[in-house]
Amino acid sequence: MTEIDTGNLKELSAKVHGTISEMNGYRLPVKHDLFLEDSRTGFGACYPIKAVEKFLGYYDPEFNIAYNPSISFSTDFSISTAFCRYLSKPGKDSISFNGAMDPKYSARSEKALRNFRKLFPVPGHFQFAVRLKRRYAEAKGFSESSAVAGAVAKALVSCVFEANAAKDLEFVSTVARLVSGSGTRAVFNGFSIWESFAGMHPEESCAHPLRVDSSKLNFLAFPQRGSIATSSAHGIAVKSPFYYSWIKEKLATESKYLQHNPTLEVLLARGVEDSYRLHSILLSQGDNVWSEGTVSIIRKVKEFNARNGGLYSLMDTGPSVVVASMDRNVLGEFRQFAEMRSIQGSIPNAPPDSPTRKQLSFAEEEFDNLETRK
Repeated sequence: MTEIDTGNLKELSAKVHGTISEMNGYRLPVKHDLFLEDSRTGFGACYPIKAVEKFLGYYDPEFNIAYNPSISFSTDFSISTAFCRYLSKPGKDSISFNGAMDPKYSARSEKALRNFRKLFPVPGHFQFAVRLKRRYAEAKGFSESSAVAGAVAKALVSCVFEANAAKDLEFVSTVARLVSGSGTRAVFNGFSIWESFAGMHPEESCAHPLRVDSSKLNFLAFPQRGSIATSSAHGIAVKSPFYYSWIKEKLATESKYLQHNPTLEVLLARGVEDSYRLHSILLSQGDNVWSEGTVSIIRKVKEFNARNGGLYSLMDTGPSVVVASMDRNVLGEFRQFAEMRSIQGSIPNAPPDSPTRKQLSFAEEEFDNLETRK
């Protein structure tokens, strides 16, 4: 297992924090008061993200504090909606995901709510009704967990805090982090950066909007099934003998390019570079995330760039690949060249902040079902 000098990382992190804190619109979360009312229900909706500056491995796995800041942009490959109902009487927290009780989501919600109560002592119990709507059948690497975390955090905050809390997205992002680190960035639409360092206090580790002109961003997704869970990848990564070097390089690089209001081109190029390094970290521990489809897509990107240029391949911890370009025509040509199933993507408008009648009916039905399943 790699030796991690947290003292050195904290020194490097201080430089990055200094740069981030000078960004336009930078603000820390405000402390908000609880407003507990029996049967009060909150709602949230959120899109997933695609990372350019990645993170793997938690300095504090209990409160999901990463070793380095990460950057991403919103995508429309899926959308998650969530309802949270607070019940003042003692009871067990419960969650319905897409109309069913899923042990995976139950375990994650238990951990998140346990840590939420360490920060905000809330009596009573919660019921969650969560839905995820995908534009693909099944795939790994499209950050579904970030959309779910963002939606659940918005629902929870609007359920148990005073009204203005849900509008404080930096604060909402600290709650989303308890569910999934990437959820911090999903709370913001467009480009955002999650500030997270070794030794950072949980109440301060939040996301911030990143002012990037994304008007020329065009991208496609190539869905691929995967077998390694992101939660497992975090534990695998920190055992790599190259992990500490990767984190140090990331902090040093971020400190430089964040000083100059990074352009879309700079961030996409960084995304390609960091994608390969992330997967190299996993491969060094014997875990090959790539599928045959991944290899085929990357090979086609390299062949196309050798003749034309203009493509950027982005990958998270799944085998799925997102191919981006600042030229819509170039991306269209590659889509024909690749001859593989793909999904046209875009940065979506802000998700709705209130539910439809149909969604409300679904939530009421799910809450009733949760009562009967006790």
